[in-house]
Formats: sequence, C-alpha cells, structure tokens
Amino acid sequence: MQSRASRCHRLFQATSSLVVVSSCALTASEAAAQVVVNEIAWMGTHTSANDGWIELFNDSASDVDLTGWTLAATDDTPSISLAWVVPAGGHFLLERTDESAVPTVTADQIYTGAMGNTGEVLELRDGSAVLQDSVDALYAADNTTKETMWRVDPAVIGTESTNWTHSLVDGTPMNSGLCGGGCTMPRTRSTVSPVRRSCFARVSTS
Repeated sequence: MQSRASRCHRLFQATSSLVVVSSCALTASEAAAQVVVNEIAWMGTHTSANDGWIELFNDSASDVDLTGWTLAATDDTPSISLAWVVPAGGHFLLERTDESAVPTVTADQIYTGAMGNTGEVLELRDGSAVLQDSVDALYAADNTTKETMWRVDPAVIGTESTNWTHSLVDGTPMNSGLCGGGCTMPRTRSTVSPVRRSCFARVSTS
C-alpha cells in the first residue's frame, strides 16, 4: 500500500500550488513528529502585561496537524484546544485574547487565560492525550525588560532548566506561514542566543 507521505509527495509534484501541502499534513501517528513549546512570553510585552503569547516548534521533517491536541497548564489556565497545522521545521504562534498581543505577526490561534508570573506547568498533549512536551517552571525571561523565555534545543526535554534562556526584548514570535500571515525560517541554534529571523513567502498560488 502506498504510504500517505508518498501520496502527498506525488500530489505536491502534480501541482504548482504550494497551498495543497497543508492538506497532506501527517498526523502524530503517521510521523515521528516532535512538536514542542519553543518560546513563551509569560509576562506579556512592553505594550501590555496582558499581551502574552506562546510559540510552538515542529522539529520534524513532516507537517503536523494539531487538530485534537491540547496545550494546558496544570491549573487549567490557560487551557487551549489546538487546531490547524504546524509546518515541518516551522513554528505555530498562539496569542492571548486577540491579535494585539503581537501586532506585527498574525496569530495561528487565539487563546484566553493568563499564565502566572510566579510559576506555571504547561503540558502539550496529542489527539490521544499522550504527553508530547512539558515545561514545569518559568526558567527564564524577565518581567521588567520583557525578554522572553526561549528554548535552546528542541531535542532536549522542556523540564531541563539549562535548556531555557532569555530571548530578546519582546521575543522573536513567528507563525506557521500557513494562515496567511508572515512565515518563518527555523531559528539558528549554533549558539544559546536567539536571533531575529527574516520571513520568506511559504504560501504561493503561482
């Protein structure tokens, strides 16, 4: 039987539109996906303490459909039912309450509920409720300077304190590029310091 990945590859070859690639996203059971929590603005931004956001990163070679996945704090605030697709080697941006949290980047999804400033435990679970990633403390970021909490290595567990460091002021939020907004190149991880990333046009209708 032809694999779904092979069918998707053939479909991609047969069309000039890149938009259809999103319809071929592999589910967690079909790909050795590694979607993790990548950056957290638990303290908001310079504009408002209410402008929290969370960025996920897909460290696999296949797009992953997040339908049925959840990202939730153990105290149930926030508790997010995820949807849409995070591209291979790409990101997924969740903004709190509305688009004003990160006005320069379109959110992939809006959520409600504030993260605590003194501590939070976040769990990312797939559609079968299997734990995919966990962050058990606010290991980095600065509530005064608004430097965000950034994951150094997606292959290292999120409960390892040394795997988190301060990002830049107001962070480097990026979305999936599949929602019609900007898009993302994978972050350079040759050093422990994050860098600003430029965008390229992922979605095309040529």
